Amino acid sequence: MPIAETTSRPYPLSPRALDNKEVQEQIRRGADRLRSAYGRSRKRWVKAARDAKLRRQVAEGTRAFALAAKAFAGQPRKPKRRWGRRLLVFLTLGVVGGGVALALKNRTEGGLQ
Repeated sequence: MPIAETTSRPYPLSPRALDNKEVQEQIRRGADRLRSAYGRSRKRWVKAARDAKLRRQVAEGTRAFALAAKAFAGQPRKPKRRWGRRLLVFLTLGVVGGGVALALKNRTEGGLQ
């Protein structure tokens, strides 16, 4: 591919990237994570292969860039599952159901003993 084609091709896409807040946020997050990973790797005492924090920062940075690419391509982000709400509903139903069962049991037996 000639250089003229590669330099002119991304230009029409860049205004879209500048207007999309999600793309900007993901690129910013990815750059911050990779910058902090680079700073950590520059320390002499850090062994990159064994440092869990360094690996996590690199993984978060690359994940943020992947999300930015998906957002730029127009693919919607999958909503996060909300297990906390489901758990709260089931616990509430369990407590209420247990209370009703206890009340009915006490009612049929003639009161608390």
